[in-house]
Amino acid sequence: MNFLDRIRRLGASRPAQIAMPERGKPSATLMKGGNNVLLHNHRPALREPRDEVRGNWITATARSTDAIHNSGYLAGGIDQAVALTVGTGLRLSSKPDHQSLGWTKERAREWSKEVERQFSLWSENKIECDAEGKRTLAQMAIRAYKQWFAYGEIVSLFPQFSRANTNFDQRVMMVPPTRLPQDSIPTIGLYQGVLHDAVGMPVGYKLKFNDLQGNYVDQTFQRFGPTGREQVAHIYDGDFGTVRGITPLISVLLRARQYDQLNDATLTTTLLQTIFAASIKSNDLPEEAFDSLATDGDEAEALKGRIDALADWYESGGIDLGVHGRVTHLFPGDELNFHNTDSPGDNYEAFCESLLREIAKAIGCTYEQLTGDYKGATYSSVRSATSEVWTVALQRRKHIVAPLMQAAYECFIEASIRSGRIAFPGGLRKFYRHKSAACKAIWMGPAKPTADDLKTAKARSIEVGNGLKTIEQSVSEEGIDFDDHVEQLAAEMERFNDLGLVHPLKKGIDVDANEGLAAETEPEHAN
Repeated sequence: MNFLDRIRRLGASRPAQIAMPERGKPSATLMKGGNNVLLHNHRPALREPRDEVRGNWITATARSTDAIHNSGYLAGGIDQAVALTVGTGLRLSSKPDHQSLGWTKERAREWSKEVERQFSLWSENKIECDAEGKRTLAQMAIRAYKQWFAYGEIVSLFPQFSRANTNFDQRVMMVPPTRLPQDSIPTIGLYQGVLHDAVGMPVGYKLKFNDLQGNYVDQTFQRFGPTGREQVAHIYDGDFGTVRGITPLISVLLRARQYDQLNDATLTTTLLQTIFAASIKSNDLPEEAFDSLATDGDEAEALKGRIDALADWYESGGIDLGVHGRVTHLFPGDELNFHNTDSPGDNYEAFCESLLREIAKAIGCTYEQLTGDYKGATYSSVRSATSEVWTVALQRRKHIVAPLMQAAYECFIEASIRSGRIAFPGGLRKFYRHKSAACKAIWMGPAKPTADDLKTAKARSIEVGNGLKTIEQSVSEEGIDFDDHVEQLAAEMERFNDLGLVHPLKKGIDVDANEGLAAETEPEHAN
């Protein structure tokens, strides 16, 4: 049965026929018929994205891992990208769809607070959440995101087992993507270690684990359990048709290598020029050359005598550049040449900057964040650069890190409802029917970095004061849950009242549209 037949049996509509170009018709003139001077010999092969990843995954992963381990710029840039995207960890803000669940807003808010409290107890205890008992959930997310830069994918299992002196039985087990083999058996839907159904949805994973003898053996894990719970999370950002991810650094691996080679070559040249700071130019050949040219007779004896005289001359007095640059008389006919250190060249810094800017783009940080070089940077340039990488950070936070957190969160809720630690109206049966509505959540990370906190505060005051943003939106951009923020403000105001103090929010704050600062209102002065 071919692919289209399988689609029809699943009830899918028949895809439209695509008209193919007829042979013999003239090709497009964009490339001048393929005879463009620059593109004539550039004829790369066109393959399926899945085949491209399969053919290059091992080499690309090995090279990216080696580059990260041996490049301070790459390692530091990735740390900056992780700090921008994940920070100290993503924070859960439970947002169940109360209308789908038939709850009131107040009931949903109370349930969310209890879920967040229980989730915090579980996720911040490494013995509770980590199958290996080594890391908290936040640490696992940070490490997984760093790993994604090298491998291009994240693999995690969610086993359930009891452990002494713990309250929860849900665990998270991070698995190196190298445990997912490159095996492919199309007849059973296995591609690069991933089992697929008839339409290409992953349904199982073939992973390698150690047996009791320490040997790697293949084990198959189903993606979904009997209740529909996700048992394996495989996260990557790939093209249509791909089944595995690949390092996002693949486009700059050559540039990273070129940068290392440029630095090594420059250092070698500088050292050589430093070591050989001076040389003697002589019209005489070395002794070995005289030996090869020597002939029997008085001529050879004369040449040998000159060599001996030259050696005795420099052994007895000669030159010592290490003692205050002492130079004595040279042998007659010799010259002393001093060498300047001409490395690096005039284009060294510009070329290095070009390579590092390209690497920073691939990592998702600014050139200044990658290098720590803010020379010539202005507030406007830093703000513009940060705004560009911030959108990349948000995209990766939502599609790379948050799915791992969400998968762990959903497993945690199901296990907690089953054990009775979290009450759910209607029990497990209703939870399974409305799982998506119950597990709806927002994962908040660090706030957008600013080059000038004062100017940022002005902008936010204007936006909120003119109704361009709500207070909840502004607070959420700081990575703070709005409900927690409001409750904390209320508690602070109550505490201020108990102590007879005036809270800043009660001092008559007004927003100056011109200045954008929250300042205490003052009486207007007469002109």
